[in-house]
Amino acid sequence: MSINSNSASKCPAILCREYERQILRYALGVFIPILVMVMFQWEMAYITPTLVTLLLSPNARPLSLRSHLMLGRTMLFSLAIGLILVRLVEPFPLVTIIIMGGLLYGIFYKAAHGTNLLTTVLLLMSVLTYPSLAMLDIQLSMETALGVCLAYSLAMLSSAIMYLLIPPNTLINNQSSEAQPAAHSNANRVALLTTVIVLPLLVFFLMFDHQAAMLTLIYVGILAPNVSLTKGLRSCIGILLANAMGGVLAIVIYELLVLVPMSSFYLLLMFLVAISFAKKVFTSPQGALYASAFSCLLLLITDLTNTTGINMDLAFYERWLYIALANLYVILSFMFFTALGWLRTNA
Repeated sequence: MSINSNSASKCPAILCREYERQILRYALGVFIPILVMVMFQWEMAYITPTLVTLLLSPNARPLSLRSHLMLGRTMLFSLAIGLILVRLVEPFPLVTIIIMGGLLYGIFYKAAHGTNLLTTVLLLMSVLTYPSLAMLDIQLSMETALGVCLAYSLAMLSSAIMYLLIPPNTLINNQSSEAQPAAHSNANRVALLTTVIVLPLLVFFLMFDHQAAMLTLIYVGILAPNVSLTKGLRSCIGILLANAMGGVLAIVIYELLVLVPMSSFYLLLMFLVAISFAKKVFTSPQGALYASAFSCLLLLITDLTNTTGINMDLAFYERWLYIALANLYVILSFMFFTALGWLRTNA
């Protein structure tokens, strides 16, 4: 349950304790994969902490055994989709793009009807990133697909451990509201316009074979299903400013790490950052915006642990630029369609 800043200061003891437990669960859950990534590296490891923030968000619930099995089946399904697209993209690029457009529409349509965000992001990864990487190196594409599955598995394990160690108060959490799915007609509209926004970006990267820009597609896959983008111009501007804040903080943290290049300092700093953002996510009325900023920061900073053998400054600021461009492209596109009246706002 998300507790706003006013109620946090005047809440009953049981609510205050639950609020503190949620913050600690969130921060430690994000810290676990960060710690693992310092010791072990694999393709796409850097998306793991961001996935944990989705699993431990204020409206999240512990995954049941059935939910774990469904996510496991979705992993296999996404791998199958990715494998088919990988094999089709080079010999039949035009056919592949048409298939991708249909798949994107289906994924965004289900997302508008309330499909689990983790499932949505996993399916989007199979459509957006695997075929694009296959244009460069099929082996790298398959390693990326397996890396995504490993990242998902570690994220689910981390969240399960934290729910086991710090279980939620069932009575309190049952009172929180669930997001309402969009109406059928508006879901069609949102899915179509989101596909129109994302597909040209995908085609662009397929044409230019730019591996370093894959982070842009990955971030688009995480950002595009955000329901706040369909809530009007003010909401879009809020997300843009929040992600800009995440990007600026990522620069500050990166420069501190350049000054003190020690794993212990990195881990301590990231834990303090996680605690600070967790407090905002669970206590501020703008908690969702702080969560978006934190996701942006995590994607930029945690990817550094997978960066070896190249200029670190160049790698970081190049990724920073790509995420900034992804933010501008997606959010300004939603703002454009909203201003035209083509996208009905979900207040």
